[in-house]
Amino acid sequence: MLINYLKSGLTALIMSACVLTSCGVDVTGTATTVVPVGPTDFATIPPVQSTLPNTTTSLPPGAVGVEQEYIVQAGDSPNLVANLFGITLTELLAWNGLLS
Repeated sequence: MLINYLKSGLTALIMSACVLTSCGVDVTGTATTVVPVGPTDFATIPPVQSTLPNTTTSLPPGAVGVEQEYIVQAGDSPNLVANLFGITLTELLAWNGLLS
């Protein structure tokens, strides 16, 4: 009987502590205070703005946009390579970044 009495008293004590904790009062009976946090003095990094212009390259009419690679052989000339792919010398130079 004494054990049951102690168990019920301990249960009541635990329940009281839980209720006090959930109500914003600690076990000693002292009220807790919540302080909202505002802006800080920390510096923030602004988003980076791109300085590169938006450029697009258009293919000539009838061209298929498939990247192709050709390894230049000894004796090849720019005109020969352009003719192999059915394009003009100007197009070959432009597509390879050789025109300003």
